[in-house]
Amino acid sequence: KYYNPEYYPVAYESDDYLPKYPLPDIIVPIDFPTIQKAIDAANEDDIIKVLPGTYTEQLNIAKSVTIIGSGAKSTIIGSPLPLEDLDTNVIGRPYIVEVNNQTEVTIKGFTIKGLEDTNCDVLFGVTVLGDATLNLDSAIVRDCTFGGIVVGISHIR
Repeated sequence: KYYNPEYYPVAYESDDYLPKYPLPDIIVPIDFPTIQKAIDAANEDDIIKVLPGTYTEQLNIAKSVTIIGSGAKSTIIGSPLPLEDLDTNVIGRPYIVEVNNQTEVTIKGFTIKGLEDTNCDVLFGVTVLGDATLNLDSAIVRDCTFGGIVVGISHIR
């Protein structure tokens, strides 16, 4: 079965004129209230569909999954406050989304939003570490972030 994302979650057996997308394995917030809980529950290679809304959370993705938002204008991952409570990457900086652990992750149709009116010199929007691969499509990284997208981090001891 396939679904037409414009009329989600309508499923079709075979309509050749409709774009074909596999049905998601998990739908946020129907199956899980947060994106991170959906990621934690997902199996390798699962598809997570995120319905429109603002999700104020930090994501750590350590398994190969596909996460499809409902469009960058309507599906927002916003940084939680306070920054001191966020997990940090290998150089001690907080992030909004981190992809790691030799995974291959696809993220499509989101805005990843930093903080407004806050100290911008510490927060990363997206970090990709540990030989991971991120396929980022139709996404926006905006507002107060020190580094919008950082791939690999070296540091001197």
